[in-house]
Amino acid sequence: MAPVALLGRVIGTADALVAARIVTAVVGAMNAALVALALRRRGVLAMCAGGLAMSLFPLAASALAQDELEPYVVLFSLLAIVVAFWRPQPSTRRLVLAGILVGVATTVKLVAALPAGMLVLVFLPEIRRMRAVAAGAVVGFVLPCLPFFIAAPSAFVREVFFDQLGRNDRVTVSFGTRIEMIMGIGSPANVSRGGTGELLLSVLAGATVAVYLVCIRRMTRFEWYVALSAVAVIVEYNVSKEFFDHYAYYPAMYLSLVFGIVCSRLRDRVAPMVPTKGIWLRGLRAGCAVGVALVATLIVLGIPHIVGYEYRYVAGSTLPAGPIDAALPAGACVVSDQVTVLLEANRFDPARPGCPAIIDNYATFIADDDENPPPGANIPMSFIDLWKSYFAKSDAVVLSSAYSSWIPSDAFLSLWFAANFRRVVAGDSNVDVYVNEHHSS
Repeated sequence: MAPVALLGRVIGTADALVAARIVTAVVGAMNAALVALALRRRGVLAMCAGGLAMSLFPLAASALAQDELEPYVVLFSLLAIVVAFWRPQPSTRRLVLAGILVGVATTVKLVAALPAGMLVLVFLPEIRRMRAVAAGAVVGFVLPCLPFFIAAPSAFVREVFFDQLGRNDRVTVSFGTRIEMIMGIGSPANVSRGGTGELLLSVLAGATVAVYLVCIRRMTRFEWYVALSAVAVIVEYNVSKEFFDHYAYYPAMYLSLVFGIVCSRLRDRVAPMVPTKGIWLRGLRAGCAVGVALVATLIVLGIPHIVGYEYRYVAGSTLPAGPIDAALPAGACVVSDQVTVLLEANRFDPARPGCPAIIDNYATFIADDDENPPPGANIPMSFIDLWKSYFAKSDAVVLSSAYSSWIPSDAFLSLWFAANFRRVVAGDSNVDVYVNEHHSS
């Protein structure tokens, strides 16, 4: 997104945000194509099954509609898989490149670290190939991070590793709910509470393990890598303290690959047992036609569910630039509880020296106390005073809700804010705009 951010300096952050979302949508399409490409050695059936599973994943909208990290960690992970397993015996150069790509995926999101390790281990006992992947992974991770580490080594280690690993969301998500979301059959708004996720996982996991066990003697490195990475990522996301709907997009990639492999393996087992002469051949063709028609019907029937979720996901979207521009002059120093609001209104960059530059509201909580994310409890007075200083320096404050949990508050700060700010926009495009009485002319 760095090139798009630089473009925003020229065309404005609002148009750059549109460009970023277009790029993310293209990346989403590329991911589905790369899943199919990664399965090319398993045949057309595997390619179609895996590619369709990825492209029709219901919760993809959660990751693709708001420029999350998941589409990009999936992109680099899939590129690494395609490069590493393009040939049965990859060259050292290919493995170094695959390692670099999976290392870059890890810089996007640390959750890719376990699959990166699996990519090294899957080449046992060939030490030369393992070293090539490991060396590439180190280069792919270190080089992008090196400038930030040199600029602030202690802050880099704390914020990238310890703060992220120590995040403790107060809204817990059960194992069953996480599984339902990972498999695309549920979302935060409509997941079931009756153990459907555990039951479905048990059935599908059992079927998948059975297929893998039957074919275990003939499994390729690629199939071992996909299976081990899928298990590792699912475990990783269930051990994590936090889980959001867009997180499901990353494990969905591995499950799509598993689905394609299982479909092709079942074909390999069943095909030799089917007679291919006379009436049996006609019956086989008729059965295949019925199967294709059934799959097509299921896809068509599933489209309303997918589109319905995506429609509900973006239904509340608004354009806050209009009411903000009508209420505030150009060049006003503005603070908000949601950075995206300021991006959409071309008000993200500090208007003048001394204007608070808040890049990520959530990160301000984590940087202060990684065990106390919003909505925080027992917030220290020093952190509240910090936000009070932001308000005092600003000409206006834009809130996405009247009692936003993305800003620390207590009774004293609320009274001070009410005494010093006047609301000039109430709920228009889902934002409230307050002007600083001491700065207004």
